[in-house]
Amino acid sequence: MFWLSFLIPIAYIPSVTGYALATGWAVMSAGLPIATWKGGAKMASPIPMWLAMAFTAYVIWSWTWVDNPDTAFSTIWQYALLAGAFYAGSQLSNLRTVAIGLSLGFGISSLLAMAQALGLDWIVEYVPCRPSGLTFNPLILGEGCALTILLCLSYRLWWLAALLIPGLALAQSRAAFLALAVGLTLQYCRPQRGLWSLSCPLTWAALVTHDTADDFRWLVWKVLYHFLTFWGYGPGSIEAVLIRFQGNFYAPAYAHNEFLDLAYQYGVGATPAALLLLIPGTNASRAEWPCYIAFLVICAFSFPFHCPPLAFLGMVVAGCLCRDWDWAWINGYLRRCRPELQMVDARGSQPRLAL
Repeated sequence: MFWLSFLIPIAYIPSVTGYALATGWAVMSAGLPIATWKGGAKMASPIPMWLAMAFTAYVIWSWTWVDNPDTAFSTIWQYALLAGAFYAGSQLSNLRTVAIGLSLGFGISSLLAMAQALGLDWIVEYVPCRPSGLTFNPLILGEGCALTILLCLSYRLWWLAALLIPGLALAQSRAAFLALAVGLTLQYCRPQRGLWSLSCPLTWAALVTHDTADDFRWLVWKVLYHFLTFWGYGPGSIEAVLIRFQGNFYAPAYAHNEFLDLAYQYGVGATPAALLLLIPGTNASRAEWPCYIAFLVICAFSFPFHCPPLAFLGMVVAGCLCRDWDWAWINGYLRRCRPELQMVDARGSQPRLAL
């Protein structure tokens, strides 16, 4: 898994592999069968598998009414790769080698971003004055660095985490900063010590500067929500959406919210997929849990499932968290944590936490 984790972030080379060709998907297609052929996957509960099977069946059924079968096939292929990454994660008891590979892969882009900031122009930038290294899009670099930093901190890989700081800072991704803030809060202030600590990064997120991209994203959300249907429009249908914004027509290609993206395409059929994404987030006993919660934060504001490095990272972590996920065990864990929360202080006026 080390080599696959290292190759996926560096597989996309601007102006060499092409702007529209996401070569990371090709690397995953070739590498995942090699990385997972030995087997060894473990699931403490069959619920994630049932949800995955239910969603797969619905996606295939919805293919019958989609307008563009070719786009639908590409979308289903990507879902198959996400399932493969999830399966790969369920084979691993820890993700140390994955963290090392991803940090070195994103680390190359982080160093190249520093060179871009100093004036190196032979690597194409998608957004001027926002270096992105080999990822082309600064959002991918920033979010990838943020998630990989959290994964490295889970295994005390301090020097690798430091390698990613320049890429995170230069990418200027607000979603990445928010995800990192939430992840660090959960990393060092576990839920039983104070969920109130989440208010700090969430308040910071509410006060960030506003720009035109926020207006466009809000418009995309409103349009897609307005046209939601019970059965959905089928896989890949969101790529056919056109939105008029400031006198021009744009094809957003994704919703900048993965849950809304799924709901638009599959309607009620997106429920198993949403539950499958949320289930790993309940396994708070694992060291990788803050990284996955940060990934869910990014899912709410960005498009990680459309970016091979981010999709691979999120699904591998989800698979690893689901290895020992069991509803009965989670319920018992929450009951053990409940006595640590004292809802009323000695005066009975303000809620506080027992430390």
